Amino acid sequence: MTIQFENQLDFNKTWDNIRRKMIDQQENYRLWKIVESVLTRFEGQKITKRIETALKKELPEYTIYYVLEYGMYNVRIWGNGIPYDQRKGYLIGYSTNSRVYNAVVNMDVVRSNNQCWELEKSRSEKLQTLTRDQLFFQVEKWNTGLQAMQEVNKWSESYELNYNNIGFDINSR
Repeated sequence: MTIQFENQLDFNKTWDNIRRKMIDQQENYRLWKIVESVLTRFEGQKITKRIETALKKELPEYTIYYVLEYGMYNVRIWGNGIPYDQRKGYLIGYSTNSRVYNAVVNMDVVRSNNQCWELEKSRSEKLQTLTRDQLFFQVEKWNTGLQAMQEVNKWSESYELNYNNIGFDINSR
């Protein structure tokens, strides 16, 4: 039985992918700070479509969509380089009558619900510290290990052994 392995990594493609990821994280954080700023102006007010209107004024180059679904008020943003299937979503609040979630903008709740966007800044900053030499070393380790696994796989097949016969447990990740 043949074990399927990943392909070797191409250093330049990997470097470019990481740089794109860093730029995406910076953009995610920038958008979040704008959304947060607009929502702050509505602190304590009822959650309404006025939020969508205010966001459209701040972000005219994007498509902004306000929706109440499954009891949750959300704002979704796409366009201007963000594909619809990768749109950004921000949970504003809930439509229940409880004391905590009473369909008004509560920035403590908003920040708690959207803390993933706040993390984008530190993630981007961490990626900025990655050097080409560091990545090159890791790509080389990956490719060397991959080559070794492919050689073991070829060897085991020559004796008609499968991965269980030689001690590989591919399900123990």
